[in-house]
Amino acid sequence: MAVCLVNFFVCQWFEQKQGLLRDSYCAARTACAFRLISQFQPLGRQDSRGPKVISSQISRRRPELSREVICYTTPAGGLYRYRWRSARYSFYIEVSRVEHEAAFAEYSRITSVRERAHTAQGDAFLFKTQIKPLWTAGGLVVLLVLWLASGDILRAPDRAPEASEPSASALNRVQVREFRSQAHQPLLSVQGQVQAWQQVEMIARVGGEVMNLPVRQGSRVEKGTVLVELDAEDREARVAQLEADLALVEAELEATEKLGARDLTSQIEQLDAVAERARVRAELEAVKLALRNTRPTAPFDGFFDRRFVDEGDYVEPGQRLLRFADISRVRVSAQIPQQDVHKLEVGYPAAITLFDHHRLEGELSYIAAVADPETRSYYIEIEAENPDLRRIAGGSASIRIRLAQEQAHRISLSLLSLDGDGRMVVRYVDDEQRVHEQPVELLSTNREGAWVAGLPDRVKLITQGAGFVELGQEVEAVMAGEE
Repeated sequence: MAVCLVNFFVCQWFEQKQGLLRDSYCAARTACAFRLISQFQPLGRQDSRGPKVISSQISRRRPELSREVICYTTPAGGLYRYRWRSARYSFYIEVSRVEHEAAFAEYSRITSVRERAHTAQGDAFLFKTQIKPLWTAGGLVVLLVLWLASGDILRAPDRAPEASEPSASALNRVQVREFRSQAHQPLLSVQGQVQAWQQVEMIARVGGEVMNLPVRQGSRVEKGTVLVELDAEDREARVAQLEADLALVEAELEATEKLGARDLTSQIEQLDAVAERARVRAELEAVKLALRNTRPTAPFDGFFDRRFVDEGDYVEPGQRLLRFADISRVRVSAQIPQQDVHKLEVGYPAAITLFDHHRLEGELSYIAAVADPETRSYYIEIEAENPDLRRIAGGSASIRIRLAQEQAHRISLSLLSLDGDGRMVVRYVDDEQRVHEQPVELLSTNREGAWVAGLPDRVKLITQGAGFVELGQEVEAVMAGEE
């Protein structure tokens, strides 16, 4: 029993001295506690004399490290009871007075020996743990004083330093390349609509039944070919009757003129005969015209493109009969933006690419003088031959109009940028090695680059580093390939 108590007190002393909780010590102390509990049962009665705290360590931040050892004495004074408790364990042991005194004597002897054995290491450890907070506090005070004093030393100047001329070695380097103007044939590309050279919709001028359609729909016919036959009704008979009436009126007029020459008839009678002949002639011509209108003919060489009536239909004057078109030539129409119309002139050649990639060559034949009020664009027409009579009227096409030849520069698209006003510009270096910016006009683009106008014949464009320099800044220009 005395040995168990000594081990118990020594364990408590070592934890207080070192201020540590090791897993091995916790395990040893727990084993010792359970061994003592198995030998001594805790007393359930209250201690009237009150407890005596032998050692305690309370931790608010880490309650699991808190522990306390309390010594009780029985009312009779013959027994001592020890209670050890922590956040996890709590047990009691009861010993006699003799065992109590022997345990304390052994406890004192062991603690004195261990204190001497750990003087060097323990005192140094305690000294460091006591002095360390002082050094930390002192260091923080020194840093605070230095930080406050730096306000006067590092104060920002009231005025900016005077700008000094950059030395030659401090100039920004940019890569440049010399470009020369070349003869360029600009192209203006637009989308257009292909139209037949001539196209009409024939309508009925007289009413009647459709008696015959002598030409098959879609056939190519010559001018004057009858396309539709309507019922003539009594028009042929009317023509014969009016022709006979005209012959009679002319005979009467001739006789009246002979009598008038001998003053046998009055002048009024002669004028009535002339008027009657004119009336009969006009009526005869009207009937003949109506008879001809029952046989509509092709107005020009072309295609019977579509019919809108069938045999047996009765048509009224003004009703559509058929559509007729000439596609031996085509007319391609398009709308040109107002900013490009000044580049065009009648007679400029144009290449027309159809939807099937077939190409036709044409010529600009018309440019509108007034823009469309809705689109602000100008209507143009291009005439082109269609020798193969390809059925292309009504389809779309791509038009490339060849404009007047001019001097231009071919550059990379990466050299183009936009200025603050939205204009397309490039940056170049003059003879004094200063950066400038020049607006350009984009003429055309392809896989090889862009053609632009508006630059001098010879110019050194910045190819690398243009975004790191300012306008008017002096730079060190390095020709491409010399680095």
